[in-house]
Amino acid sequence: MHLYLLRHAQAEILEPGQQDQDRKLTLKGHEQTKVLRRSLQNLEIDFDALISSPWRRARQTASGLESVADHLEISDLLATAPSQALLRFIAERSSQLESMALVGHQPWMGQLTSLLLTGSVDFEMAFEYKKCSLYALEYTPEHTYLRFVLPSGVLRRLS
Repeated sequence: MHLYLLRHAQAEILEPGQQDQDRKLTLKGHEQTKVLRRSLQNLEIDFDALISSPWRRARQTASGLESVADHLEISDLLATAPSQALLRFIAERSSQLESMALVGHQPWMGQLTSLLLTGSVDFEMAFEYKKCSLYALEYTPEHTYLRFVLPSGVLRRLS
């Protein structure tokens, strides 16, 4: 399965008394999402399923990508550090889908990438996700390898 991992677009700064999960995208974040969508369209990349963290900024990013996905859903599994439940979720979906994208948060996306590629979260810092950047993996439950990385600066040039 083609597995795409991405971090949400730029969000507002956390205000006193505000819950982190309630932060929304900034105008720049909405523009980053549009750039990502156009880049995906230009590269003819689409998703059978687009799964998002329930946190507002991730949901907003995923909503901006709905046109390149057959199905959008929200999963609490993307609002915490990678778990065995998330790994089972990915493995189960791999037998049903050709492509799936996960929209989440740093450092958890870096941890997930490290876990999928190395079997350990020890290398999470090697997989630094800039806002609205995309990692493309080829996934099977037995093996995962990195196909390509599209940081937000490259995406701008592709849109």
